[in-house]
Amino acid sequence: MNTDDRVEKQLNELKEKIYYHNYRYYVLNRPEITDYEYDMLYRKLQELEQQHPELITADSPTQRIGGTPLPYFDQYKHSIPLLSLSNAFSYDEVRDFDLRVKKSLGVTEKIEYVCELKIDGLAVSLVYDNGRFIVGATRGDGFVGENITQNLRTIHEIPLRLTEDVSIEVRGEAYMSHKSFNEINTQRSQSSAEPFANPRNAAAGSLRQLDPKITASRKLKIFVYGSSTNEGFSDHYSLMQYLITLGFVINKNSRLCKSFDEVVNYCKEWETLKNELDYDIDGVVIKVNRFDYQSILGNTAKSPRWAIAYKFAPEEVPTTILDIVLNVGRTGVITPVAILQPVQIGGVLVSRATLHNQDEIIRKNVNIGDKVLVRRAGEVIPEVASLVQPKDKPDFFIIPETCPVCKSTLSRVEGESAIKCVNITCPAQIKAKISHFASRDAMNIEGMGEALVENLVDNENLAGPLFAGLSDRKLVNLISDIYYLNEYDLLSLKGMGRQSVENILKSINRSKNAGLARLIYGLGIDLVGKQTAEILAEHYRTMDNFLNASYDDLCQIEGIGPKVGKSIEDTVRKESFVKEIKRLRDKNVKMTAEETVKQQTLNNKSFVVTGTLQKYSRTQISQLIINNGGKVTSIVSKNTDYLVVGESPGSKYDKAKELNVKIINEQEFEALLAKST
Repeated sequence: MNTDDRVEKQLNELKEKIYYHNYRYYVLNRPEITDYEYDMLYRKLQELEQQHPELITADSPTQRIGGTPLPYFDQYKHSIPLLSLSNAFSYDEVRDFDLRVKKSLGVTEKIEYVCELKIDGLAVSLVYDNGRFIVGATRGDGFVGENITQNLRTIHEIPLRLTEDVSIEVRGEAYMSHKSFNEINTQRSQSSAEPFANPRNAAAGSLRQLDPKITASRKLKIFVYGSSTNEGFSDHYSLMQYLITLGFVINKNSRLCKSFDEVVNYCKEWETLKNELDYDIDGVVIKVNRFDYQSILGNTAKSPRWAIAYKFAPEEVPTTILDIVLNVGRTGVITPVAILQPVQIGGVLVSRATLHNQDEIIRKNVNIGDKVLVRRAGEVIPEVASLVQPKDKPDFFIIPETCPVCKSTLSRVEGESAIKCVNITCPAQIKAKISHFASRDAMNIEGMGEALVENLVDNENLAGPLFAGLSDRKLVNLISDIYYLNEYDLLSLKGMGRQSVENILKSINRSKNAGLARLIYGLGIDLVGKQTAEILAEHYRTMDNFLNASYDDLCQIEGIGPKVGKSIEDTVRKESFVKEIKRLRDKNVKMTAEETVKQQTLNNKSFVVTGTLQKYSRTQISQLIINNGGKVTSIVSKNTDYLVVGESPGSKYDKAKELNVKIINEQEFEALLAKST
């Protein structure tokens, strides 16, 4: 055996020892050696690899932290969708779930469920090839996430190499412990950085760092809760025990429950014990244990029918309102926010809570100085729930008549609870619009965070004598101004170095190809969310078609109601909106939808959908029809080719029969699709 072979053998033996002790420490929680002995093994491996860099492998324990920050994250398409879960907010709703499962399976006997704590973190997918970790990604929209492999490698509980050379994809929840969260926030406060709001936000922000060294410093953890495939196993519980043997960390508090009553007892137990944990949970995930039952039950477009999340009732804690401030949103809506005497809720220090609007303030009769109960709605957003003690008479905070930022007169939206600043040049609105446009679900401009947006709009941080006298020159007043920024503009801002500027400009340029759906969503049309923007992009295909849409045309589209149609028509007719589109077009921002293959069978066919579908949401079936060349409307007429019916169809069914429109169910619709391929 030559020297190189001996060194390689020694390296492999060291790695095997470290893999073994990692498994004992992170998975079994039963270490066999001291921390010092482990450190000596690790140092020996480091020294050998430094002497022989050509023998370093990607799965080496020393290679968890990559050396080069990424300019941006690539997209990653999940091989099997990473679906979200339906929620239950009471035990009656959990019982309804149990009854639905039994009815769908046609059984009367008790069903076995696996109950798992619902970790409040970030869902991720981990892909292994022949036992080696090769890709890690976020959930994203369930179909496409972000490739964050470099950052996930820094989590010590994620094995870089499994105990068996298997190819497998597992799903888990990355999270931050309370201990790490408090340590990081203490450090951030000492360095004058803004503390994180809660551990979930801290974990999500840490995983989306372009520099993995920052992620590594945040000490994230993970619990694996399943696999995208279950071949070779009859049930979920057995699969989880196998994943432990491969080296994955599974939450030890999971339990196999033999009946509905055991499920309820588990939920009650952890609703009481949740605050004793060193990490946040916001409920219990309840899964049908048997895989053959899961297969029969199947999935809806959004979630599996064989699982549900029981959400704990939000904890309410007393505190005092010290002040009430007003936030201005991107559409000008004023949101009153209570500044609180800081209080711990579920392991998170809460100092601000939403009051929603003036009507809610009046209903709750709250004012500055009041003692109130505060809760984290959905275990995330803090809100003022009620007074600790009711008052004898009305004494509530009244929102002032002028905008807190631009001092314009505020206006009440007719028929709504919203109070708005109608000044479209209000700096607060501009900042919110820019942030929304640059957000991940919109144009996804990496690096354009809150601080940079503040600087671009305010121009209060111009750097150095070279830029003296330019403080009145606003860099960004409109969304389209983003694409007119240059290196000189960005270098004029304090804290912006050449590398940062180069990365921002690359990200801005890359966002030009985001496509029509993201662009429509990013433009921030009132009432147009992400899914609505996708429907509009698929229907109209080009920005010109969208701009020429009439109210009647919009209301014909499935999923676009009268309010949304009116909001869109009012917006696209505005001269300022048309001007924005022209300026964006001049900078080559993509104004078309992604190309889809039009299938012949549905070409120019008109569909209406009614009733509750089993396999599809309205949005999903509408997109399927549009993607295959058809059109979707909400009104049955003599021009309608097909009415797709689900359970409990409404008056559209009668209208279709009257007009002799062809009526089909889901199976017949799928057969129609299959015919077109």
